[in-house]
Amino acid sequence: MAFGYTSSLFGIATSGGYQTLLGGSKDAFYSYFDNSGTIVYSTYFGGLGDDEALSGQFVSDGALSKAVMVGSTNSAQGITPNGALSDTTLDGLSDGFIAVFNTNGTFQYSSYFGGNDVDYISDVKLSGATNDWTQLLLCGVTSSTSGFSASNSYQGANDAFVAKVSLSGATLVNNGFVYYGGSD
Repeated sequence: MAFGYTSSLFGIATSGGYQTLLGGSKDAFYSYFDNSGTIVYSTYFGGLGDDEALSGQFVSDGALSKAVMVGSTNSAQGITPNGALSDTTLDGLSDGFIAVFNTNGTFQYSSYFGGNDVDYISDVKLSGATNDWTQLLLCGVTSSTSGFSASNSYQGANDAFVAKVSLSGATLVNNGFVYYGGSD
């Protein structure tokens, strides 16, 4: 699997991909390869603005496999088609996003993740030492003073955050959100 972002108009999406055309000036992409390195599936993911996949995670319980892509977007449309299971609107200058696909390329859902300023998700991992594949940890950076679950926690110009979300809908698990940062 590969995740990233591109401005390329050609050579990214495979036939039948979820999004076969570049949506904005820069789109995220997700590509899946077989064991021999042959591309099986690839798609753009994004709206009319700049959308960047910064990390991804393959999640499998043996029977069910998913690809989780996270990053940053300033697209007001195209990130949450048909609505999202969580946050459906761009709330600040940019928001983080989470998008989930089956490994065969079938789109599952996506959601914005952010507050009233600049936010992005830089990494995603399975939650906990037990490899609980139903929950994910999102790590990122925010300059938002509101719009996240942990009120009155923001401390400086940019703070790191960690959020625990459910894989089934990118909703916070047990108010699982923590800011980390000082006064600068």
